[in-house]
Amino acid sequence: MNRPTSHPQNSVERSLYHELRPILNELTSPYPQTIRLQEKTILAIVWNIILTGGYDRAEFWRRPDTCAESTYKKWRKDDPSFVPVLERAIDAGWKWSTKETATAVQDAMAIIQLAAPEAAQTIVNIMLSGEHEGQRRLAADSILNRVEETAEKGQANVSLSLDEVQRLRQQAEAELGEWLREQEQEHLHT
Repeated sequence: MNRPTSHPQNSVERSLYHELRPILNELTSPYPQTIRLQEKTILAIVWNIILTGGYDRAEFWRRPDTCAESTYKKWRKDDPSFVPVLERAIDAGWKWSTKETATAVQDAMAIIQLAAPEAAQTIVNIMLSGEHEGQRRLAADSILNRVEETAEKGQANVSLSLDEVQRLRQQAEAELGEWLREQEQEHLHT
């Protein structure tokens, strides 16, 4: 039998649909239109559970990709394949969501790690040649904060001792304070 399919709109929906396709194939009905509507309704239920935690609202049952609530209740009561397929699809949807989330976090971490040297270089460039002294000092303070945090956590070989970092930090804070006072004085005189 040539099974009708639902039409996911984007790559994330296609990924979920691909995950649920084997489960949806277990729906049985002599009427292809019923299977198509059951598939669309199950996909919408799973998607809503993943995104919002629920689906049992009046407006949900008025959507074009779901059946009427009365039809849903009839399927739950009278169609022996519907409830088991729905339950398995919801379980598979949660597992898919967890896997997708983990993959997204891993992808984001890889992007951050790849961008870290460029971000560090940007801060160093601002420290060395920022247009305003305040920018340069804030960049230097940011770098010193990171070095201090890293040294405290023992995460890397830092050529400065913690005492040296604290001394440099105090010096940077003193200079930043002096600069802020100068800015206030200039502002008062204008």
